[in-house]
Amino acid sequence: MIVLHLFLLLSSPTYALENASSFQKMWHKRDLNNTTTTAILKLEAHSVKNADDFDLHWNLARFYYWAASEANDSDQAAQLSKKGWDAAEAAKKIRPDRIEGWYWATANIGRYADSAGTFVTVKEGLSSHYENNAQQAIKIDPLYDDGGPYRSLGIYYTKLPWPMQDLDRARELIDLSLKENPKRALSLYHYANIQTQAGEANAAQKTLESILTLVPEEGNAPEIRRYQALAHQQLKSNQ
Repeated sequence: MIVLHLFLLLSSPTYALENASSFQKMWHKRDLNNTTTTAILKLEAHSVKNADDFDLHWNLARFYYWAASEANDSDQAAQLSKKGWDAAEAAKKIRPDRIEGWYWATANIGRYADSAGTFVTVKEGLSSHYENNAQQAIKIDPLYDDGGPYRSLGIYYTKLPWPMQDLDRARELIDLSLKENPKRALSLYHYANIQTQAGEANAAQKTLESILTLVPEEGNAPEIRRYQALAHQQLKSNQ
């Protein structure tokens, strides 16, 4: 009876939701003390017992995305982001009406493409996968994660090769995300990238400097710390 009770508890929606809440807390400190690795291990273990749990799959997708983004080795980043993409696809199958699967699929596909290189991007049609997921995310909830779907599509237009690259459209989309949160480090960093590509060096410098003024504790702390480091490196390389 005790074993049966534990099995039912582990398989219950309440148990899954309670874990999702704890993973949300871990997300807020994902750059500290191997928290991301711990979260992935726990999520993988729970997803085996709860294969149809939407929250576990999309949480797994975003932690894999963060791990891939922090990886220094491109092969490792590609492997991690591919796992994140797979987790996001699982979430989409369970709840295609919810944005999380589409949004984190987009993020992981982008990281996978950056890590795997041009050959894999073309061979696997990653650009189309990225754009389709981003467009669907916009249809469901364009304001999710501080206008994240707009931001994702904006990034897409900055990375397309000439003549498909469209910096004006990219700027419009990133602007929409910045309207939701003018202090979002991720949006500011990519806006600075657009300014740099458009030849607006002084404006890009000011945008990067604005990232350095952000207070981690007042926002998305792990992200702010990450993009402050990247902004500092970029400013230093421009000197």
